[in-house]
Amino acid sequence: DQLAAGANDAMRRVGCKTTTECALFLATLAQESAYFRTATEYGSGQSYAPYIGRGFEQVTWRSNYAAFGAWAKSKGIISDASLFVNQPTRLADSAYWWLTGVWYWTATRSWGSYSSVIDVARKTGSIWAVSRAVNVGNPNTQVTPNHMSERTTMFEAFKALGSSIVPGAASTPTPAQQNVPREAIPASPATVTAAMTALYNRDKGVYWGNGWRGWREL
Repeated sequence: DQLAAGANDAMRRVGCKTTTECALFLATLAQESAYFRTATEYGSGQSYAPYIGRGFEQVTWRSNYAAFGAWAKSKGIISDASLFVNQPTRLADSAYWWLTGVWYWTATRSWGSYSSVIDVARKTGSIWAVSRAVNVGNPNTQVTPNHMSERTTMFEAFKALGSSIVPGAASTPTPAQQNVPREAIPASPATVTAAMTALYNRDKGVYWGNGWRGWREL
């Protein structure tokens, strides 16, 4: 249930609107995360450590940790853009599992007729083009990305599920839904967790007693 809620929230943020676009997104993140088993790259001794792959769309290298941090701050998710550069392991926190994919798929690129990974997915519908964009860094190359067999198999499997994997637009409450408790939070678990984490990071280290302002803001 947690994975499904996070996936729906992420695909809405990315702008996935068709079965193919959603299947490409899910297949790519599934391959990067060993079928959603891990948010931390396996192995050790990487030349880019401690900035190893973290998140479901595994972010690597210090520059990308910094870029993700800047993006997360711009979205109000965190208050300190240097959070992940200073504390690399935090990128593997559950609040950021899916958001690494959101950032990577929507970041502006200079790939000729393609402006982002989601743009590649939308215009081509091709697991090869998307995998080249993500794994090789250029959707226009003819290089074969790593693990193409697994990527293709997962893409076809997700695509076979049809429109059931396409997240619906956030619904407007109907009169029958107005009887929910006033304290109910109209957001996904991933969104609430990310907001809570940002508030905590902003105010940690200060004793608030029972009057922490973050509760009211959340």
